[in-house]
Amino acid sequence: MVDRSIRGAGPDLVFSADSRSLLHTRLDGLGRRHQVRCHRLGAPATEDAVLVEEHDHWAHLSLSRSRDGSAALIRSSSPLGSEVWLAELTTPCAAPHSVTGRISDAHPVIEHAGDRLLVIREEPGTRRSILSQAPLDTAGGLPSGPALLVARDGEHFESVEAFAGAVALQVRRDGLPELRVIPRLPDGSLDLRNQQVVGRRGELDAVRLEPTPAWDQRTLRYRLDSFATAATILEHDIDTGTSTELLRAELPGYDPAQYVERRLWATSADGTRVPISLFARRDIPADGTAPCLLYGDGAFGRSNDPVLQPESLAIADRGVVIAVAHVRGGGEMGPDWHRQGRGLSKGNSFDDFVACADHLVSTGWAAQERLGAVGTGAGALLVGAAANRAPERFRAVVGVFRWWIPWRPCWTRT
Repeated sequence: MVDRSIRGAGPDLVFSADSRSLLHTRLDGLGRRHQVRCHRLGAPATEDAVLVEEHDHWAHLSLSRSRDGSAALIRSSSPLGSEVWLAELTTPCAAPHSVTGRISDAHPVIEHAGDRLLVIREEPGTRRSILSQAPLDTAGGLPSGPALLVARDGEHFESVEAFAGAVALQVRRDGLPELRVIPRLPDGSLDLRNQQVVGRRGELDAVRLEPTPAWDQRTLRYRLDSFATAATILEHDIDTGTSTELLRAELPGYDPAQYVERRLWATSADGTRVPISLFARRDIPADGTAPCLLYGDGAFGRSNDPVLQPESLAIADRGVVIAVAHVRGGGEMGPDWHRQGRGLSKGNSFDDFVACADHLVSTGWAAQERLGAVGTGAGALLVGAAANRAPERFRAVVGVFRWWIPWRPCWTRT
């Protein structure tokens, strides 16, 4: 027990540099993290300093410690905008300074890199994600300095994590997560000419950085998944650029050589290329005779990345082709992909799904009279609307909406 006087604290905790004070989020009556407080251990909670208070009831605060242990980052995020503050952990109860100021309709990623800040944001006009840097004393707004990296076509920068000797950049490329390691030079700058793409070999490999807390770490752990690869944890050596497998999930009797996974691209009604992830038994011919299940979601900016699941194997073993349509509204191709499939543009999601169904038939992966559509939650809306637009495309449609009704016990005799 750190201190029994603290009540109503949220899940975010950061100790000061001397471990005598504790920064924590505080919950309001609705469970929203609306404050960040500084508590001196042993002192009554009534003396806690309120460092940040978020009055926007749509926003919640989060708190994290920089990897080098010198500062805490406080983030406010809501559907309407964001703000980031920096607090020095040598003076934890002093007022933090706002790095970004209040930003509308944008959520830049800010990472403390020891001697500088690294920033991921969208470039105005093109909406490409860019990686840039800013001084630690930046206040009231991010500088419009030159970009270190600009995302290419089909790319989006998701996050960045800094270490003493390298920077790990999480990228989405062609709809799949990819990890890049950028070494740092002796002056702390990024050695952009010697980037290392980590772990990705197969068409549907999804690579994500695993938690790596140490600032001076020279190896980084990451996870690799695909439809045909069991979850695997590997360790990447920054100095040699090589990876070592540490752990692989056990699937008794599973032989990956018996299956095939493919990345396909359909063309939607407005000419947009839409990615499809496909998984099937290797002996299934692409001759237009196989049954196929087409899954879709396309909402809330979520990404449906490939992962090996026992239920997928059970279906594939019965000769059924499994396909996932990564339609607009999801997050596979970045924030703009989400914007193109929401609100008044939601119809793009439905067009994309129908285009994916047509592509599976035209390429021989699905028999026209044996194609089914599956969606859960928002995906149920997607498959229902697609079936209304093109009922002749689908032999069966399954839409599942998980709806918990809080007053349902009132309907029973008990």
